[in-house]
Amino acid sequence: MADNHVVLIGHGTLRDPASAQAVRMHQRALAELDIFADVEVAFLDQPPRLDHVLAHHQGPLIGIGLFAGEGRHGANKMMEAFAASSGPSVYCGAIGRDPGLAALAVEHLKQARWPVDFNTQAYVSIMSVFEIVTSPNMNRAPAARVGPGGSAIAVRRRG
Repeated sequence: MADNHVVLIGHGTLRDPASAQAVRMHQRALAELDIFADVEVAFLDQPPRLDHVLAHHQGPLIGIGLFAGEGRHGANKMMEAFAASSGPSVYCGAIGRDPGLAALAVEHLKQARWPVDFNTQAYVSIMSVFEIVTSPNMNRAPAARVGPGGSAIAVRRRG
């Protein structure tokens, strides 16, 4: 793997530096592991843009999308972009498909500061759902529905 290069792909935006800062934080953490020849960043909506990185990379390149899902850019567009790169490359997809994100969400919820007036029953319900989702003995996937506007998610265990 030491000959392979990695590019972490973020959405990016010129309106707020937080998006790029988060991607660069992951870049530094991955680079410190000293597994790959190089760890770069690329963005869809700000420099350095993905098409520029793909046109100028040296050596085998592994692309990882730091997205919750493929979204409007989609896996097909990313695959096409990587197919047109200047050297050997592969796009591994968005990290949001990784089942380990449920465990990460649980840890985040456990560390979150809950407002004093927050409904305790809602907290218990959320934690119960995530314990089911992350249980190694879980034999059925939970059902999930996205509410109006795509913002509210109701998760329940199928019977």
